[in-house]
Amino acid sequence: MYFLWSAVEKKRKNAFLLAGIALGIGLQLHYLFLFLFVVSAIWLVLQRKTAPLHTSFAVVLLGFVIGYAPFLVFEIRHSFPNTQSIIRFVLAGEDTGVTAEFWRTVDDVLFRSFGRLLFRLPDGSLWAKLPPWQLYAWFIGTRLTVFLSVVNLAGKRMNRAATLVLLWLAIVVIFFGFYQKGIYDYYFGIIFPLPFLLIGLLLQRAKVVGIILWIGLLVFNWQGRPFLHPPNNQLAQARRIAETALAKTDGKPFNFALITGANSDHVYRYFFEIEGNAPVTIENNQVDPDRSTVTDQLIVICELSDCKPLGHPLWEIAGFGRAEIVGTWDVPFVKIFKLVHYTGKE
Repeated sequence: MYFLWSAVEKKRKNAFLLAGIALGIGLQLHYLFLFLFVVSAIWLVLQRKTAPLHTSFAVVLLGFVIGYAPFLVFEIRHSFPNTQSIIRFVLAGEDTGVTAEFWRTVDDVLFRSFGRLLFRLPDGSLWAKLPPWQLYAWFIGTRLTVFLSVVNLAGKRMNRAATLVLLWLAIVVIFFGFYQKGIYDYYFGIIFPLPFLLIGLLLQRAKVVGIILWIGLLVFNWQGRPFLHPPNNQLAQARRIAETALAKTDGKPFNFALITGANSDHVYRYFFEIEGNAPVTIENNQVDPDRSTVTDQLIVICELSDCKPLGHPLWEIAGFGRAEIVGTWDVPFVKIFKLVHYTGKE
């Protein structure tokens, strides 16, 4: 956005090229950068009297090709899988569209983008643990900040910078309203600077009071900095879990299954493999009619609180055949089960 502004305001023609390169790189990071393509196109149309439209579009397009080139080479070599995903995202309507939740989503995006970036708003999963007065303070304070910041900017003389900032905010937020899937905090990367720019302009107008408020905001956020809490060390946790599970195999071949809500089993398989005892993958009867890929033991790691591996429909468990549990171990965050083939003996 800065490159687009400087290309027009400061007559830096190479800035159009840099803007295109940034868009090309951004699209490789996430397809939501398409929102900024719309912002850029509208901005170029609005500034066509200052920067000839055909020239500016051509230079931005050239920059985009340069920035997108590494990814484009990958796409050409692999029959454009990601390009097809982007086209489906735009045209198919599975992830986007007008719903009754449109304005609620717009409000949520504004609230969370300002609240999470400016006021260390807690994650939604923690709200139930907070006293009501804190929630009201966050809800009212954040929405009031959004309102005052936008009104303050709109009330200024609408120069090019103010126009671009408002256009940037409005287009992205409206497009988020059409998005029908979950909106995660990292999606706000495409508008990351906006809350800081808007609150800065608002506090600047307040002068001495603004300085006091800025210091208070700085202290408030410093007290809630994430470095106060130790990291969860997910990699180390996964390694400890894998090593514990591997110890229960007695060094013998084993099959493996993970019962989870959404995670992948790749991290555990990775540690099994580097420890020199990778699990045997159970093949179907067409590939393995002799069932030689079914070992004498099945290790199940369960990440759910209520876990019942016996009779579970997961292929890694169902393919093992009828089984019985011969051992369970509680490890931090998970439970490990060892299953063997059912013998019918009590």
